[in-house]
Amino acid sequence: MQLLEAINITLRAIGESEIVSESTTNPSAGIIKSAITMHRRALLATGWWFNTVEQTITPSALNRITPPSNALAIYGIAGQKYAAREGVLYNLMTQSEVFTEKTYIRSYIDFDFEDLPEYAASYIACRVAAETYRNDIGVDSNFQSLYNDSEEAFALLHREHARNQSRSTVQSRRFRKINSARYT
Repeated sequence: MQLLEAINITLRAIGESEIVSESTTNPSAGIIKSAITMHRRALLATGWWFNTVEQTITPSALNRITPPSNALAIYGIAGQKYAAREGVLYNLMTQSEVFTEKTYIRSYIDFDFEDLPEYAASYIACRVAAETYRNDIGVDSNFQSLYNDSEEAFALLHREHARNQSRSTVQSRRFRKINSARYT
């Protein structure tokens, strides 16, 4: 879905004219664009199959690690807690930005709206339309319809997320241990 299409969904919902370009002077379009950005970042910060990157990073000669610049959230393994501060990775457990060995991190990466999977874009567009409608007009059956559309898109997004997680008992360590014990 294109950003322009998402903006026009909301404009139609509140009874305003559609726009033909993102560089319009329509003040409602600017507010809607900001709301879409806020919802996109909030959705992506929770981590989905399409924006989760796991990697091992080697420190530089200065014992610093530069995290991905477009990371919305950064996590470690085995209880490690990290954050990006002033362009470098910061260990919240040791209160240090000095790393002496390779570090494994999981990052949730930000994407442009146009690069989102269809269900994620639909969820954001419908949720922004519902919230804008509620703020401008109030709660009625049209709001409920917009809200239900966003919830349906969110459920479909979760279904796609579950499909792409590739969770399998066969791939677990516990299954391999039990299975190997059967044949010894």
